[in-house]
Amino acid sequence: MSERFTVRKTLELAIVTEEMGALFYQRLAARFAHDRELASLFEQLALEEQDHHWQFESLLELAPETHDDLVDADRVQRLREVAASQFFARDEGPFAGVEQIGDEQEGLAHALTFEEATLEVYLALRDVLGRSVTLDALVNTEQTHVNRLREVITALKALPPAATG
Repeated sequence: MSERFTVRKTLELAIVTEEMGALFYQRLAARFAHDRELASLFEQLALEEQDHHWQFESLLELAPETHDDLVDADRVQRLREVAASQFFARDEGPFAGVEQIGDEQEGLAHALTFEEATLEVYLALRDVLGRSVTLDALVNTEQTHVNRLREVITALKALPPAATG
């Protein structure tokens, strides 16, 4: 049985992912409003997630309205599994326990988990849709987010204990 999953539906999934990401970073920015530098980082990441949302919206506008663009069911299943495990499981993934984050290191760890999950979803999305300049740019941006967060985490760990609290 062929799954009725189109390029449009795949892009709609990506748009939802970006909306969730923007909200996630807005919540982290609010949680760490007392730390202007960290809040600023999360605010910037929220803005970038919103920008990705609009990039996917642009791709969606170009996607065909017909069902002639059915996507391979095995690839779609992989994308769904990745997205479900990374984003939509309530007790797992980057959104679990955001309210209980105790310090900057935990906040950054949650953000890194989110970015790594997003990168994995985008790689699966690119596998489904094929390579494009836009998708390649989004994958590269997510990799940049991962790298940036890792650098901040490493720098925070290098600070003396009194400077991190």
